[in-house]
Amino acid sequence: MRRKALRLLEAELEVEASAITNYFVDKVRSSLQDFGVSKQISFKGPPDMIQRLPNVNSVTMSLEMNPKQAGVAVRGHYAHGSKDIGIEAQVSPSFSSRDLRELSMELGEKIRHELEHTVQSKAILRKTPPSPNPGKIKTVSRYYADKGEVSAHVAGLWKHAKDRNLDFKDLVKSRLEKLRFFMLKAGTNSKASAKLIKKIEAAWVAHAQRRYG
Repeated sequence: MRRKALRLLEAELEVEASAITNYFVDKVRSSLQDFGVSKQISFKGPPDMIQRLPNVNSVTMSLEMNPKQAGVAVRGHYAHGSKDIGIEAQVSPSFSSRDLRELSMELGEKIRHELEHTVQSKAILRKTPPSPNPGKIKTVSRYYADKGEVSAHVAGLWKHAKDRNLDFKDLVKSRLEKLRFFMLKAGTNSKASAKLIKKIEAAWVAHAQRRYG
């Protein structure tokens, strides 16, 4: 019964993540002309969708043009005290309607990630480590191997893989290779970082197998 309930919750959260993502992408699409002038735009999430989420008071998204950004980068956070979700996206100056699909995929992943946090217990959320310093292996290990973060990252990546028809394990490997690149760039030891990445990959894949079968 518990497994069935978890699968139902999973399906509901994926639907809500897709609905909020589509809402924001439509808002960006209709604001592209203004964005080209202002270089930054922000939106509040749809009240009717947010009302369906018991542990969410607001969802906001900001989109910023950054000359140093190649492609699309999206970050998110969930403040469990205020129950607010914030999504920050950075794009290159050449960003246009052609890049909306990429933005949609990244938004869907991050929103699903943050929605996962909204259904976690307060005990888990209180123990969530801060964002890691890629130059310090211990902080990377604490963050990416944390119980709440493993669950949230897997949920987001699972949705991303499904939406793009990608192999989940391949997507995990690709994402963690990118993490290792930044770790090496920040000066971490090559062997130590490789060992840690394998450990994180094993934890994420094992969690996905338990969760999705």
